[in-house]
Amino acid sequence: MKTFISHAHQDKWFANRLVKLLNELGVNSWYDTVELCIGDNLLQKIHEGLAECSHFIVILSKHAIRSKWVEEELYTFYQEYVQGKKVKVYPFLLDDVWRQTPTFLKKYVYANFRNSTRKQLNAAGIKAVEKEFRGVALHEGHLIKCYNTQNECRLIVTLPEGKSKAEINQMAQLELKKLRPKLSGQKLLMTGRMTYTLAMMVGAYLGNICREISAYDPQIPDELVPIFLPAVKRQTISRKK
Repeated sequence: MKTFISHAHQDKWFANRLVKLLNELGVNSWYDTVELCIGDNLLQKIHEGLAECSHFIVILSKHAIRSKWVEEELYTFYQEYVQGKKVKVYPFLLDDVWRQTPTFLKKYVYANFRNSTRKQLNAAGIKAVEKEFRGVALHEGHLIKCYNTQNECRLIVTLPEGKSKAEINQMAQLELKKLRPKLSGQKLLMTGRMTYTLAMMVGAYLGNICREISAYDPQIPDELVPIFLPAVKRQTISRKK
């Protein structure tokens, strides 16, 4: 899963907070601050970013409705949308501009982030994002948190402070044993602070029962991690940016 975030420059403070929240939930984002470099062709990069994303978030504000870049991103997205590309759409309402919003967006339920400040985001908006991207908890251990979403199960790893590798491995074994019966036949996405050793362990415990396993780490883009699974001789798990 990769999410394109469309926003006006003046709303970057909110976009930064949003990207951090999404990363904590194991969702990778196409975000101009990260993706764009000096000398890049802006229109070309926007088109490329939209082409590789399965989710589209537009931050709707008084600045966004006057932004030529947001307009361009919406136009490009709409072209892809009407051509049948399967992309989920998420309007995030930062200001009271719903009436000025493009008509095709109004059929979607928006996340309410009105009255958010730089210090605190609207709690209703955060709750909506967590419900959509984190899902229903299957297991929330000290090391491994696993959630059931509409399309897959998401396994998020958080390495605890002050623990040795041996202690972490032991914790992972205990928590994976509890998860195993809940993940039979499921599609699983692994993210968070997934080390090679932990990825191997997940493969050993879950590889012969999960329908599909994929993995990525938002901090390490485009890395391929080979994992040996009991069900197959070798499976390469892609860490998608």
